Amino acid sequence: MAAASGSLKDPMESVTNQHDVVNNLLDSLETRIESLRNNAFQLEKEKEELLGVLHLLESNEYTHSQPPDVQDELSLVIERLACRCLSVEVAVITPRTTAQELALAKVRETVQSVLTEMKCVDNDRVKTVTKIGTMLNACMSESTGAVDYKFQNDVIACALEDQKRVRNELEQIIKNSESKDLLKR
Repeated sequence: MAAASGSLKDPMESVTNQHDVVNNLLDSLETRIESLRNNAFQLEKEKEELLGVLHLLESNEYTHSQPPDVQDELSLVIERLACRCLSVEVAVITPRTTAQELALAKVRETVQSVLTEMKCVDNDRVKTVTKIGTMLNACMSESTGAVDYKFQNDVIACALEDQKRVRNELEQIIKNSESKDLLKR
């Protein structure tokens, strides 16, 4: 009898093993999903960088100093590449509360107003780039200079993924601004 009862498995042990297998599978899926989201964010960032470079080329002095036929050719190539780049859509949906939606709208409005200011002909470029720097510092856990605390409060009220996107966008704006300055030299 002892041999017969030893061959029977404890039903609770089987349920526990199944539970462990399911939990391990879920952990693995969660890791893969986070990796997928991170890859999508990287693609989004790369797309913005490519569009930024194309915009720099489109507005740079070298392009405008070329003969009209060369300018036309460069414009066509830049436009074709921009259209191809824009044809790539990457979307990562970020769940937000109403308060986070409002905060993000406020942050976007602030960034847009600074970008608009930057494009004005009579704009003090150094002052605007400095302003963007204070906004970027507001997004950093350890700032490297002055911080726009009002902007920081708005950014902190955003969803974590939105905070990262705003930081990346501001970094890209500064990078493009520096590249534009280098191209003018």
